[in-house]
Amino acid sequence: MQRGEARGARANPKQDGMSAKVLEMWVKETLTDAEASEIPGTIATTGYKDALKRYGVDRQTFEKSGMDQETCDRIYRALFVYSVGFYELLQKCMEHADSKSKNVAALWRVFSILLETCCKADYKMLI
Repeated sequence: MQRGEARGARANPKQDGMSAKVLEMWVKETLTDAEASEIPGTIATTGYKDALKRYGVDRQTFEKSGMDQETCDRIYRALFVYSVGFYELLQKCMEHADSKSKNVAALWRVFSILLETCCKADYKMLI
């Protein structure tokens, strides 16, 4: 997969008939690829072969915490839609920008601050 491509990305997974299981697999494969690429923040080894288990975002962990099947499906769908969607938005908005990398870095910084503020906790500590 080339940098800038979102594997298996589609504009609207619900509309395209993508099941939650397909999206769950996309999250798993993307995490595995990120680990192989040594992207900062990834968890390479902890004893679990399954990437979803390593990060604590597998169905079994969710269900043990009291989430129902529909909520699990919604989480995987949201992870896909918001990560791919925000990435594609940045790419589209920066097509004609002069300082692409500077602008993208600034937007990611602001996005991480907004996430931290939304969860009212230290986002770095959560990760």
